[in-house]
Amino acid sequence: MKNLSFLIKFFAICLFLSIGTHIVKAQDSDSDGITDVSDLDDDNDGIPDAEESPDCFYTVYEANRIASVISTLNGGVGDPAAGSTIPLLYNDNPNDGTTVTAYNFAALQTITSGSAIFTVQYPTPVVLKSLTVTQAASGMAASGFAKLYGSNDGVAYTLLTTGAGISISGTNPTFTNTSATAYLYYQIRYIGTVSAGNATSVAAGTAAIHEIASLLSTTTVYVPSAHPKPGICSVDTDIDGIPNHLDTDSDGDTCPDAYEGGATSNKTISILPAPYGTNGLANAVETSADSGQVSYVSTYAKYASNSNQNLCSDTDNDGVPNPIDIDDDNDGVLDTTEGDFCGRINRNIRVGYLASGAGDDGLASNMLLNLNNFGPYGTYNKTTGITLVPFATEASITEASLLANNIDVFFVGSSANPPPYVSTDKVSTALNTILINWAKNNNKSIFALQNNAIDYGYTITNNNVNPNTPAGTIGTNTYTNGYWPTPALNQSGSVQMTIQSSTRQFDILMTDANLRPVVITDREYNLLIFPDATIYNAESGMITPTTNDQKAIADTWTYFFDRFVAPQCSTLDTDGDGTPNHLDLNSDGDTCSDALEAGATASLTPNFAFTSLAGTATDTNSDGLADIVDTNTNGIPNYLSTYDPQALDATIRKCLDSDGDILPDAADLDDDNDGILDTNEGNTCSGLTRNLRIGYLNTALGRTGLMINMLSNTANFGPTGTYDKIPGITFVPYATEAAITEAQLLADNIDIFYVGSSVDDAQTSADKLSTAVNTRILSWSDNNNKGVIVLQNNATDYGYQITNNNLNTDVPYGLIGDAVFTNGYWPESTFDQSGIVQMTIASLTRTYETAMIDANGKAVFARDLGRKIVFLPDATVFNTYQTTSAITNAELRIAADVWAYGFDVFLDGQETCTTQDTDADSIPNQLDLDSDNDGCIDALEGAANIVTSQLVTAASSLSVGTGSTASNQNLCAGSSCVDVNGIPTIVGSAGQGIGDSQNASISSGCFCYKPAATVGTTLDTKQGITALGRAGANMGNWPMVRKGAWTALEAKTKGFVVNRIPTTAQVNAIANPVEGMMVYDEEADCLKIYTTTDNGATFGWQCFTTQTCPDY
Repeated sequence: MKNLSFLIKFFAICLFLSIGTHIVKAQDSDSDGITDVSDLDDDNDGIPDAEESPDCFYTVYEANRIASVISTLNGGVGDPAAGSTIPLLYNDNPNDGTTVTAYNFAALQTITSGSAIFTVQYPTPVVLKSLTVTQAASGMAASGFAKLYGSNDGVAYTLLTTGAGISISGTNPTFTNTSATAYLYYQIRYIGTVSAGNATSVAAGTAAIHEIASLLSTTTVYVPSAHPKPGICSVDTDIDGIPNHLDTDSDGDTCPDAYEGGATSNKTISILPAPYGTNGLANAVETSADSGQVSYVSTYAKYASNSNQNLCSDTDNDGVPNPIDIDDDNDGVLDTTEGDFCGRINRNIRVGYLASGAGDDGLASNMLLNLNNFGPYGTYNKTTGITLVPFATEASITEASLLANNIDVFFVGSSANPPPYVSTDKVSTALNTILINWAKNNNKSIFALQNNAIDYGYTITNNNVNPNTPAGTIGTNTYTNGYWPTPALNQSGSVQMTIQSSTRQFDILMTDANLRPVVITDREYNLLIFPDATIYNAESGMITPTTNDQKAIADTWTYFFDRFVAPQCSTLDTDGDGTPNHLDLNSDGDTCSDALEAGATASLTPNFAFTSLAGTATDTNSDGLADIVDTNTNGIPNYLSTYDPQALDATIRKCLDSDGDILPDAADLDDDNDGILDTNEGNTCSGLTRNLRIGYLNTALGRTGLMINMLSNTANFGPTGTYDKIPGITFVPYATEAAITEAQLLADNIDIFYVGSSVDDAQTSADKLSTAVNTRILSWSDNNNKGVIVLQNNATDYGYQITNNNLNTDVPYGLIGDAVFTNGYWPESTFDQSGIVQMTIASLTRTYETAMIDANGKAVFARDLGRKIVFLPDATVFNTYQTTSAITNAELRIAADVWAYGFDVFLDGQETCTTQDTDADSIPNQLDLDSDNDGCIDALEGAANIVTSQLVTAASSLSVGTGSTASNQNLCAGSSCVDVNGIPTIVGSAGQGIGDSQNASISSGCFCYKPAATVGTTLDTKQGITALGRAGANMGNWPMVRKGAWTALEAKTKGFVVNRIPTTAQVNAIANPVEGMMVYDEEADCLKIYTTTDNGATFGWQCFTTQTCPDY
């Protein structure tokens, strides 16, 4: 039994190991009837195995790497004996030198007809196009012929050469093959001394034989998934113990690979249904049955092997998966605006390079700096742009300096010259070694050209055959279906390289016409090598990719950038509720929807979301952003966003509707509907209640471009101007640079300092303010949250570089450009710079937003994101119109918009709101129904003579405050009784004055203080009650002497007391009531008068409880 138990355990262990090493050929992991060794898709998810576990299958290059070469002949002195492998014949060296260093046959040997001269073994069965022996003349023999044979067991061979035999006496005999059958072994077999073959032997040669090399067939498609490597496969993205090619959910995000990889559009399907043909790959996803080529565009690498990108998630149920949806919660706010940066970064990618020698040869700087190519609104939009960081010398490039400069990618240029190299053809080996260590140690990236390949463990060979075409899924996604789709590129010039390595593992993005690698990326770290510098050097000046070669260059950069940004993921959760902002309809937790606070909607509905569905009229381009806020479907919301700060600051509650009139307080001019405007009740919000103060150096240089006349024109800037956010502008001149100090600027209460510049492309003292004064101005700005408007040549002192390379026409860029120019205070959508100096701007060290770009996609107007500094890189137009007052043309409109932009940048965060709380009950007057706490509500005490019958019960959120005896009443509790500004219609659009609403000593609205009417014919008061013992004409004519009253009361020492009757029944029991009789009904708790309410038809006791002061 012990022996049996041992055998069972031993068998189980062996079975487990054999599965991992593919030894058990009968293993069928997906039970589709196709054994794993023949199955291209071992888990039936529709994704080829080699795509899921690339390290576990032979690439086309690896399959063509000869595993061994043996001969039936003995080698010469120092060379292997017959039957032993001959490494010199497959060491990638086509010239090993003389017979002393190269392989050769030993002397005095005979090759008999039908014997194998060389047997070549491959790591996996392959279909060869040709096999070539590189040798000196007569290397194999001085005469004779041979043919090529193939075998899969090394025993039974099939003749492959058709027709005559191939001479083996020449320098490079090549054996071609037209068979479509893959073989593990290929044999060069001697057939005799004539091409048709005979039995005649031949003496073996003794000259050098250098190399045996092969080309794979291009007519029979090489399918990596059909070529598994031996050994345990350890490619396991989610570390669940199951290799990716056997795991239907490779990244463990609960979303099937079949869906995330693009094999099906049904997110519930993990295994594709039969039929599977003979290769185990579902016929439904193949271009034709058993072709081994998928018919869909694979997204496996993008989604199925990245748990940060769950394609099954569709938070807003709009039919667009979250990773594709640019507005995951349908609030009309872009996910990036809400802080979602997964698979993208919210900054520039920083590309370092050596700015000398061959270091920058082939760097397509114009293309990379073009924001239309690489930027938030560019073709590649996963970064805010590209920053190119030059290093002057190799000595300045160290791991520490690369980290200090925050370099993400280092570009290593090369000349287009072939080997042997001189120092000017590449950067030094020492520098490349530094870059390797930096990249490996810090997860950074290297983009190397041609001649540098040797330092990275690769060799290049001048043997390319055009066209170069995308290889495998990676190549197809990068080029064929890339950002700039291109089917191929053609190398040019006399140097056309391919690349290979016998020591490095790499992925192939593109191969030449003979399936030799052209573009590769290393598997250990982020290294990409393009082995042909000719095309890069020739196209280095391109701006926008248009030709196939240019597109291929751009796509190669994007592949590299994607590889860098793909694993990065960051989100924001402002209110800390566990839901990131881009999935949270109320990011700051203030009960107001993001859609409202961002400006996407006016609806007060909590957690508001737009209704949209991909592919319908609500989202025609299926990008997840509702077309109602993206009418031109360009992926940019067409409203001016106020998401930051309103949706990120819980103290800003844009949805607050205190009076319930469906108009938020932010837009409501009467927040408590008492008819008194909020401003009259002490609520005012203002960014600046005084003039904006602009300092400047009062010299010809310091004033250059300062458009004082235009800025002083009240039709342009001021409370009645187009820009009305400030009362006006005060200009404060400084006579000398020495007078401009931080202390003096603070003493003078300067808000913005204007830094003038000449219009020349120069940095002399005559062209800009001194670096010393600019440093002081920058310090003052940083320390005190002040603004600076920097003209042209001064930009260098603020961390920016300007270049005289603008190409008209300049246009607004992105959301900021739309807000500043297209939809600005003076709308304008184009701008042409003038003069011989036309600048663009960039920075190596600062993060900035771009409002306008030139025709080459370079920044023209920009703002530093960490400071309140706006840059005007072209001084010409500002100087041209320096004395102009009216805004009459496009250039002036642009100039005015830029000034307004600078002012807005400064005023951001400057707004302050004031309130008044007259009765100190902690409720500001604009929300207090009884502001003075005198028991009489504001609506009645206002100046409009409102009567109590016009009052309604106020919204529940409003109150008279603690201590007031008044009821919670106002003039309107809904939306039907207010105008568009939230003012009760009963008081008109101007509202009512404050009256006595803030005077606690007078309750004018609750008691009638109206003077007697004395105009016109005065009437005697006919009724009176007196305690003074007088009445009638003979007694002072009282009460007739009192004019215009219904009744008069008088007494000196006694109060007026009405008869009090205990019950209502007793009141009603009065036998002979007379009109005008008054009693106090104690049970009803009111004063009752016997009167009529129907013009005398009937009479009864009426309760008088409502205080009023009628006009009739």
